[in-house]
Amino acid sequence: MQKNAVIDDRLVTDRLNGSIQILWYTLEISPGDYRIEIDHPHGGKHVILFKKYKKGVQPPKKAPEEPPQSERSNSEEPIVYRDGFGNEIPNEDLILREKIFKKMAAQFGRKIEYEGTFRAGTITYVEGDLRINFYHEMGGGNCMFYVDIPNETSWEAPRVRR
Repeated sequence: MQKNAVIDDRLVTDRLNGSIQILWYTLEISPGDYRIEIDHPHGGKHVILFKKYKKGVQPPKKAPEEPPQSERSNSEEPIVYRDGFGNEIPNEDLILREKIFKKMAAQFGRKIEYEGTFRAGTITYVEGDLRINFYHEMGGGNCMFYVDIPNETSWEAPRVRR
């Protein structure tokens, strides 16, 4: 077979199995180096290189590659940034991370807990360390469900979290 000869030219959909696997029956092709090019209709292509070995021939074994050694500092402390005069500069990465963690805790940490039964009990609003309890009970007449929310003077001053 001549080098760079096209041995098959079909739509890739003819070889798809599911959305990811491409099946190719290789017994019909001769041993050698091959290149599969899959053109995308909107430009670009996937290129797959492979070698088919003769029957009974095993590919050469590669030596296992060592993972790259990264430089690690012995300290788990964050990097301290300093200006040209040696004055410490705020670490904007840590400041941003703390703001995002607080926002996520507030956004995803809010929940409502129920104690008791549908007839009567306590509804607790939970946001981080903050817990506010409200009494609830079934109503009568036009009132199906009653939640006791105290007036403003009965509320406790919120704790400031830092």
